[in-house]
Amino acid sequence: MQPWRHAKSSARRFGGDWRDYLDIHEFVDFAKTACADLRHRVVLHNADVGVALAELAFPGRTFCAEIVLRHIEEDVGRAPTLEEWMRTADRPPPELRRQDLAALTRAAADTIGLEDAGPVEEVLTLLSTPARLCSHSHFAASLLMNSFGPPLIRRLLGPARAITRSDGTEVVFDPSWVAEGLIVAHFGRIPSLGETLAPFSGQLQ
Repeated sequence: MQPWRHAKSSARRFGGDWRDYLDIHEFVDFAKTACADLRHRVVLHNADVGVALAELAFPGRTFCAEIVLRHIEEDVGRAPTLEEWMRTADRPPPELRRQDLAALTRAAADTIGLEDAGPVEEVLTLLSTPARLCSHSHFAASLLMNSFGPPLIRRLLGPARAITRSDGTEVVFDPSWVAEGLIVAHFGRIPSLGETLAPFSGQLQ
């Protein structure tokens, strides 16, 4: 299926013009840009992480969750949870380093010159979404900690922006650059999404 075909299906189901739905369907297929085979489905084609991130990307959009679930059902045949995808892996993903996350976010904020580590924590929270929604937390933690993570963060949090400090000076906060740094801190490098998804076939049993 192509995103525009899904969009036409949504228009038939929910009404309106198919172009009104195209951006959501392109988002669900977004991981395909980093892993151009069926394995990309593991990342967003699920009923928990895929829906949660789409709702963050399109706040307030009517039927967003239902549109995402319908897209997944059309591609996969049903809307599996991330837990179900995790069970299809035949070996572990790249190993994450154990981190003191509070110290890591503070160090990143200090490097940038932020007084408040909140923006860095927001990036880390988004990258950690699969680990929070799946009991295989160490396994799932790697799903966005790879080459797909920075463009996803850019899509969710936008481009670099200036943040004014209490003394009136400005620092530039680039969410996707922070994502890169957090991923390197966990792996020592930025693995490709294809490498991360190598244990999966992209098809449910």
